[in-house]
Amino acid sequence: MIDYFSFTSKIHNNASLITDLGLYGIDQWQTTKGNYGYLHCSFFGGMRLYFGKEDESVYFSMSGQGCRSFETYSTLSWHELFFKLIDDEEHYNITRIDVACDEKENILDINKIHNYTERKQIAMRFQWYLCNKGSEGISVVLGSPQSNIRIRIYDKNAERGFTEGHWIRCELQLRDELALAMVKKLLHFDTGRCFTGVLNNYIRYIKNDDNEKWRCSTTNWWQKFINTAEKIKIYESVGVDYNLHRLEHFLDKQIGNSMYTYWKCCGSDVTKLLDIIKNHEGTLSIQQKNLIQEINDLKEISETL
Repeated sequence: MIDYFSFTSKIHNNASLITDLGLYGIDQWQTTKGNYGYLHCSFFGGMRLYFGKEDESVYFSMSGQGCRSFETYSTLSWHELFFKLIDDEEHYNITRIDVACDEKENILDINKIHNYTERKQIAMRFQWYLCNKGSEGISVVLGSPQSNIRIRIYDKNAERGFTEGHWIRCELQLRDELALAMVKKLLHFDTGRCFTGVLNNYIRYIKNDDNEKWRCSTTNWWQKFINTAEKIKIYESVGVDYNLHRLEHFLDKQIGNSMYTYWKCCGSDVTKLLDIIKNHEGTLSIQQKNLIQEINDLKEISETL
């Protein structure tokens, strides 16, 4: 489930964003002093809308409770919200998304996870980790506070003060460009597949059967938790992301003179040029194939909304 989500908008005020999010049926919004450079904050059911900043942007965040409120009161689905945000990246900025999985079938043992992590019997893409035992139970955090991706595994029962039952929560926290990349993945895959696929790409609890951690076998209990999930890489979608904007920039800077010359020679009749493009026999790169697939998928999504 989505357990935290936040973004900013450059094209809304507080009232228009609430309407655009399909939350116009709520009349219990309360207003208090703002934060993060915003003068005011309207809040309801774990949802917070910050406004009153000099740049006239607004900031909307949902805690775990807020995500459940959004699902209850909004006329939009998560899918529709995500599409709205990534369809206009110039005006929206996704700042954070948390995806959580509640394990209640005694697959994970939090003591075992704590011990395996402390013994470094784990293959992971993090240098920083924290194992903690306290009044609210045991927790393991992988990834530094400065990292754009963190993984947290903890005893939700103990945190809530429950003495019976089994409730281990494992959550992914992604910020900024990785949050945007995760949202794009969620438009292609269901939440469960995204969660286990990304998790499987970043960490594995392992048996000591090889000198190289990444060649070690996965423990049976961790394999049971992630099931048959294939690894999903999200970092490849950031930084030097191959997208339409970069493609257009390349066409302008690299072959712009040639295209301009062709246009001046042929005038408005570019039929032959289109035929050349359509019949191009070159081999596309993986990035180019992925971009075509992504654009086609988004067109299909737009047609169904």
